[in-house]
Amino acid sequence: MHVLKEGEIIILKDEPEAKDWYCAEIRAVLADRIEVNYFTTQTPALEDYDECSNQKRKERLGEALFLRTWCLSGGKGKPTTSPPSTKYARTNHLWWGKIPMEDVANHILVRDVGLDATGKLDNISIKLISKLKIPHHQGAGGEDDFVSKEAFQRQMKRNNNKKKR
Repeated sequence: MHVLKEGEIIILKDEPEAKDWYCAEIRAVLADRIEVNYFTTQTPALEDYDECSNQKRKERLGEALFLRTWCLSGGKGKPTTSPPSTKYARTNHLWWGKIPMEDVANHILVRDVGLDATGKLDNISIKLISKLKIPHHQGAGGEDDFVSKEAFQRQMKRNNNKKKR
């Protein structure tokens, strides 16, 4: 695997067993982990994803906007894609997560994803991503949007620990 780099856009699962994927930006590459800022979309995945043609998958991905997402109110508030008003909040309240280095290969599905300023995937990325066996995740933040209650609690703990720093 080529060296991961900060700012790189990737497609990843939030847990190795996840049944869908997220778009994210690598925010830090550390010795023991990578940290990512998650993006969300309100575009639903195709209901019959497994049965859909690759063309239908491409069309749906072409409609989707993957937007930077913030968790306000100390990570307890509803996630939002509307940027906070202060520079501090825009930087420090992003919805983010950690992936241990030893697990990176079990999480990252596609690297060097092309994403424009409006949140649209480029054609090369759409072509690659449409071949994935699992669909994208819609929305973010609530307990039902995580693979398990434990994964949700880990995210809330990360948000609370970050606020204490």
